[in-house]
Amino acid sequence: MNVASHPPDLRAIDIHLARFLTKLSGRDRPEIFLAVFLVSAAAREGNVCLDLTSLAGRPILVDTPDSCPQIAPELEEWCRILRDSRIVGKPGDFTPLILDDHLRLYLYRYWDAEKQTVDFFKRRQQYEKSQREAGRESGAVSRTLLGLKNRLDRLFPRGIAEGADWQQIAAVLALFNDFTIITGSPGTGKTTTVLKILALLVEQAQGRPLRMALAAPTGKAAARLQEAIGRAKETLDCSNAVIAAIPQNASTLHRLLGSLSDAPSFRHNRRNPLPIDVLIVDEASMVDLPLMAKLIAAIPEGAKLILIGDRDQLASVDAGAVLGDLCGRGPLNRFSCKLGRELEKTLEFALPGDTRLASVSGMQDHIVELVKNYRFGEGSEIGRVSMAIVRNDVEGVMAIMKDSHSSDMQWSPLPSAHSLETAFTETIIKGFEEYMQHLNNEGELSILFQSFDRFRILCALREGPFGAANINRLVENILRRDKLIKTDNRWYIGRPVMIMKNDYQLRLFNGDTGIILSEGGNRAEPVALFRDPAGTFRKFPPPMLPEHETAFAMTIHKSQGSEFDRIMIILPDRDSPLLTRELLYTAISRAKKSVSIWGQETLLRNALARRIVRTSGLWEALWGFTSEPDRR
Repeated sequence: MNVASHPPDLRAIDIHLARFLTKLSGRDRPEIFLAVFLVSAAAREGNVCLDLTSLAGRPILVDTPDSCPQIAPELEEWCRILRDSRIVGKPGDFTPLILDDHLRLYLYRYWDAEKQTVDFFKRRQQYEKSQREAGRESGAVSRTLLGLKNRLDRLFPRGIAEGADWQQIAAVLALFNDFTIITGSPGTGKTTTVLKILALLVEQAQGRPLRMALAAPTGKAAARLQEAIGRAKETLDCSNAVIAAIPQNASTLHRLLGSLSDAPSFRHNRRNPLPIDVLIVDEASMVDLPLMAKLIAAIPEGAKLILIGDRDQLASVDAGAVLGDLCGRGPLNRFSCKLGRELEKTLEFALPGDTRLASVSGMQDHIVELVKNYRFGEGSEIGRVSMAIVRNDVEGVMAIMKDSHSSDMQWSPLPSAHSLETAFTETIIKGFEEYMQHLNNEGELSILFQSFDRFRILCALREGPFGAANINRLVENILRRDKLIKTDNRWYIGRPVMIMKNDYQLRLFNGDTGIILSEGGNRAEPVALFRDPAGTFRKFPPPMLPEHETAFAMTIHKSQGSEFDRIMIILPDRDSPLLTRELLYTAISRAKKSVSIWGQETLLRNALARRIVRTSGLWEALWGFTSEPDRR
């Protein structure tokens, strides 16, 4: 944690909270001030709590106020002072801070969100266990699953394939369980699998109306989910009635829950649950802990929850790494012996020898990792690099990049800040060439938007000479110099814009991307056009747009939930804690066809060796010590 790297106004929030709570405690103790300051800073950096055992008695490696000790108190004394304070309570107390038995210090909001999340998934596991045992005694399970094998073979044709079909296994788990987590890298068929699960649920309902909802954390991710479901429906081997019963419209989680103006709460909650039987949440790695707690509180008892995501991607911007904690820290696709036997009986094929692991059912019986990649073949260097990053094979990644002779993966040393325009001109002109052609020809809008999504520049940082803000200015200079655009005003024709803040009245959401165009010739007033997931376009006067930025380039964080044919990744010229293995994996996995990386080898190696570690109690509470050692 490096608090000094944050802007002064954000650091001031930590100081203000520390002063306020120290005063509220009635004891002017520097130990209390330090604890509040550090737990506030930790939360801003994505941690759910502060592990006092990792800090006690050691130098404080952050830029603390002058009133703070430079060395943390010894653990026993620090905990005694905190527990004697009226602002610190034990789990279950309603106090500003919570100190648990593992000596983790929480702001109450995050402790409460973590507890709600743990309780939800534990309660669901216990409920399913009792229901399954009751069903087995009455024979209900066999009646429910009657004909399931034939339906699975129809929806998941295996051809001459042998061994485990993890998509089929995911489908069976989704039918068995009240909650299921499907993880996997891009191209492993997560969305297709979920669509077929929905078809199975509709068929199993036998005409009974099934209320299903599709959602994602951002508008951009919801649009992608909606488009993917729409495309996959066209190839679904089901009756027209079943296909018609499957929803296609997707919404953001905030819109699904019903955002309230100027309030942190939602219209749907535990007292007013969502009217659903099945909820699909895509891009679950982007869901932070407080939002997950609010979401699960609004899910009615008996409704199925299916989370889709990639546990190796970047964690949420706000506190928590919920999907990663839910998936545990060991290898996946290893079930309890009991579930393994049920799967083999249902699917009529043997699971791999190392699949059945635990004697007791737990979280592992709710999670499937899809491993076969349908987008990248064995020869794809994008696929090879992505998997090498996941395996923490730094030398393997560098070897592939240095020896690459293909067009789908290229690595180049980073030029100096003064020579960026010269070094990047060819790549940028070639990357946006198709978009500029469609822009100047005033062709069909859908083709224009598709051409823009063929290529994108992803930056590790937002600010600085190699950050997204400066690279956007550089792109504008290059395109203007080649007379491809005219940047004579803020709303120039062809300017891509990305929304940075949700506006529920305009129905424009963080991450939505539009294009400034002119209807009726160059003299007409410019309009900002945004494409809905259904393929229709909405127009806005540019001054009406909520907070937004130019979007030729974007940060890697903002690219989550997106896919592009070709991407250009620009790393900074100096090391940063933001450069991590997850950041590089997320960036590279946005590409479908080619990647060009610009960065210094030393920084690239440092990033590959650095992983995001967020402190929380979620993983331990759900997995205990049944999970294998961290594979990463």
